Amino acid sequence: DASINGADSKTISCCFDFVMTNPPFYDTLEEASLRRNGDGRERIDKSESEGVYHRGGELGFVIDMIRDSFHLQQQVKWYTSMIGRKKNLIAVERLLKWLGFSKANVRVTSFIQGKTTRWGIGWTFEKMPARTARTKSLALTFDVKVPVQRRLVPLLKNIEENEVLKEVASRIYQFAHYDVKIPIKLKCSTRTDTTSHGSEIIITIIADTEYSCKSTFFDDHQIRQVRFYSFLVGETRKTLKLPLLLPREGHFLLDARIKVLKDIDEVSNICRSVVVNVHSFSHSAKGSDIIGKIIGQMKGEISRTNRRWRRKKDREGQL
Repeated sequence: DASINGADSKTISCCFDFVMTNPPFYDTLEEASLRRNGDGRERIDKSESEGVYHRGGELGFVIDMIRDSFHLQQQVKWYTSMIGRKKNLIAVERLLKWLGFSKANVRVTSFIQGKTTRWGIGWTFEKMPARTARTKSLALTFDVKVPVQRRLVPLLKNIEENEVLKEVASRIYQFAHYDVKIPIKLKCSTRTDTTSHGSEIIITIIADTEYSCKSTFFDDHQIRQVRFYSFLVGETRKTLKLPLLLPREGHFLLDARIKVLKDIDEVSNICRSVVVNVHSFSHSAKGSDIIGKIIGQMKGEISRTNRRWRRKKDREGQL
């Protein structure tokens, strides 16, 4: 402990790809000496120093390892440990979440041999991409009917498709900037992807810069729920100098891909059908909450089929 606590990134020049540990399982020698339930076999054939960690068993070992990892953030890319009890795995996952690690910065896996299950957990201080399999969240697909005047000339038809795509894109911008009911502001960016199957517009929605740079940590109520972790770690979050473990995009990201359906049989003479595919990525509980609210409101606003738009059409019909 003395060598690690006195070390920092400036005094250690070497760098390792990963650290792999199999912690001492038991908290006390008495616990390690008890015979197994059922067959009565001896629990371990290891020495006390190998099988017992007097500062909390395997949970205490991993917690101390997490504490030490903050002093060596740039020297090790991935910290990993095996865990023998599911309740300890849950406790470690909650601790890493409380400390500000995003979903992409933590990995969990299972090792199953017969009736025995063990778990492996890893964490990293590396900046992770916004789009990863680990951070995939809700998805949504829906059609939008856009009124048009049918054009049979091929060149004019292509112009029509571009106009339809721009119309749906403008609705998404309107929704993200003004109509969505969430407590933060959003911003959008657009790119166009052209293939042999036609063009599509991809709109990426993220939180604005001000929100993205705020703390990743929980509110006061949530902190009180896991306050005992501060005692286990032995240091406050300010003492640990926690980094902001989020990608530059922030807590979440949504990609909305807009494409005009080519099959004429599926469209009428006065409308073109546009398919909107939405994929989301969440890096925190806060991000998941915001994604749920956006996805829940998006279809009705973009396709203009929710109660607000129905009432608006009714009022226009009465005029």
